[in-house]
Amino acid sequence: MSPNIPPRKKIKIQIKQIDELIDEYEELINAGKTQKPNKVEIAALASVLHSFYNGLENIFKIIAREIDGIEFEGEKWHRELLEHMNVGTPNRKAIITDDIIEITEDYMSFRHFYRHSYSYLLEWNKMDALVKSLQEVWTQIKNNLGNLIEEIERS
Repeated sequence: MSPNIPPRKKIKIQIKQIDELIDEYEELINAGKTQKPNKVEIAALASVLHSFYNGLENIFKIIAREIDGIEFEGEKWHRELLEHMNVGTPNRKAIITDDIIEITEDYMSFRHFYRHSYSYLLEWNKMDALVKSLQEVWTQIKNNLGNLIEEIERS
């Protein structure tokens, strides 16, 4: 993304992309809430979970770098970035609240597994909670991001 784009616009772009991801696969996500998907559907849902967390992490990097002035590096930067979003700073409130930090960590862990595994190894019992909570978790994070954007626009 261009460095000339303000952080609030970058965040809005990422929000729109996650919204489109969830909208595009809403039927499959909802079906996964009531019945066990077949292998092809499991692979598709795994891809959605992977993309979802990638989008979250893109937003978190924008916030850390451009709002908080922090760049995370090293082997554990993914976890440190996520934990950083669980606390407020002088510039913002927490983006990930205590009630969803654990499930958000599970999305991050799943994304790591997905990137380093083969799709035939995917197990529905390790994904179903993530699929079932996806829309609720996104709604909460998106609301917190909306509050952040409003704060930025007021200042």
